[in-house]
Parts: sequence; C-alpha cells; structure tokens
Amino acid sequence: MADMSASAGLATGGRFRARGWLVVDPVRAASYLTPFRPSEVFVWDERLLPLRLDEAARVGLSLFEGSVEVEGSWDGEALLVSRWNKNAAVDPAVASLRVLAQRVREAYMPTHAEHPDFEAFAARLGRHPSVLAMTHIALAEHGRVYVFSSPEPERVEALVAQGPPGPVVVFPSRWNEAQLEDARALVDSVPDDQVLKIGEGTTDRGERYAHALVTQLPDGFASARALLPEGIVDVRPWIESVSCPITSPDALDNGSPLG
Repeated sequence: MADMSASAGLATGGRFRARGWLVVDPVRAASYLTPFRPSEVFVWDERLLPLRLDEAARVGLSLFEGSVEVEGSWDGEALLVSRWNKNAAVDPAVASLRVLAQRVREAYMPTHAEHPDFEAFAARLGRHPSVLAMTHIALAEHGRVYVFSSPEPERVEALVAQGPPGPVVVFPSRWNEAQLEDARALVDSVPDDQVLKIGEGTTDRGERYAHALVTQLPDGFASARALLPEGIVDVRPWIESVSCPITSPDALDNGSPLG
C-alpha cells in the first residue's frame, strides 16, 4: 500500500481533496480499476481512495451513496476525512453534455420534419474530413438533434443544405483534426502504469477532445499540453493536493465534518 500511495503522489501528512461518488460496498469497490482495494472507498469513475471514518461518520454515511467532495490528510493507509460536501461533485462529462444541450436548444430552429433519409445522410457527413465530431442531443421539445463540430463550419453548413432535411446544428471548432491527433498522441504518451482511464469525449461545444484519468501527471506533461489549444486535452490526477488546510466549516458550501 505504501509503495502504491507514493507512486500516486500521496505523501504522508499531506492534505488532499477529491470529488466523485462515495461507495461503501466492498464487492462493488473490487470491480473498479484502482491502485487500492479498500473496503471503505471514495469513488470517482475508476479512481478509488480508501477513507478512514469514525463510528459517527459511518452511521451518517450508511444511508448515503452519491456524489461528494471530501478533504483530509493521508496517513499512509487511508484518507483521514475532515470535510465532505455531497453537492459539490459533478461528473465533467455530464456537465459538458448539459451545456451542449443548452447550446443546441438555443441554436436549433426547427423548420421542417426529419426526412427518412436524413439519419443515413448524417452518418456519412459525420465521416467527412471537415467534420471534427458528430454527436446527437435529445431535447424534450425537439427530439434528437444532430450536432456537427468543424473548423470549417460554413463548408459543413453548405453540405448540410445539399442533403435531405433534418434536425442539425453546426458549431465552429476551436481546433482541427491535426491538432486533435497531436492531443491524442500526448495522452497516449502517459505511461501505462500511471493511467486509470483513457479515451475521448465531447466538449460543451461539440468538439472532440482527448482525456485521461491518471495517478499523477508525468514530468513535462503540463508544458507539452500548453503548446496545444486550451481544452483539447483533459488529463486529471485522481486526487488533488491542497496547499492550505480548511479551517472554517464554511470553507466548503454545505460542508459537514466527518471526523
């Protein structure tokens, strides 16, 4: 445990903050990819962190399983939790989709019903070199709307105009395919033993981007990322170091002490 915690950047006595979902089920915990196999865990996607809770905290959390923010100090075996906020954590992917849905809602102007051939047309257009990403958003008032992101939005809009009518919105992309390939290569360069999860996602502007969850940021990664467009790479350590300890109960909104 000690060696693994050191490789994850968890220095004994250091103060840390993490956000995600709390799970108190050891069977479910064991099904996740993690550098630890604790029985009492804090979860954010594939990242788990063992927690140490007193009896009062165990009773308080026994009926609760959901998104939280916790802060405490590492003692070499578990995080000694000092604060928690069950309303603080929001899955970044979910947050992006919510904003994207709102952007689509504001931009989409329904003028005619979807043509039976539109879905096949949209699938072909999604593979066009000018399209960086294609996704679709379900809106209660309009149903499914296709979203295209492109560094050449005018060209994509012209192609859309040539096809059968259907629910579509085109957004300009802040980067192009070559830059996205560079971002993918940078994320792929993270050593395998530091990666918990790797993949691609969609920003709140419909753009494709590369992301990873890691035990720590590799040396030189931040400077290499700075050479790419902002937002094209999202690589996050599974837990953050906190420079100043929390001293006020109000330091976290709606925060509650655990220990």
